[in-house]
Amino acid sequence: MAVNSLTMQFSTPSTQWNVAHNLGKFVTSDVFFYDAQSRPVKVIPLEVIYVDDNNITVKFSQPQSGFVKVM
Repeated sequence: MAVNSLTMQFSTPSTQWNVAHNLGKFVTSDVFFYDAQSRPVKVIPLEVIYVDDNNITVKFSQPQSGFVKVM
């Protein structure tokens, strides 16, 4: 059975998240930060770059931690 999605956690704050999803297709993504109560909050990053069918790069203006869901 083929994998259809991936969730990748980024615990160390960074202005760039490199996501190797290995899904072999153009993907969509949802990006989440954690608020002061450690709850996930969906956000729009500065930029999402489609590198190829297996990789995207998510960029922020300030270092962020959180997670990205790739579908």
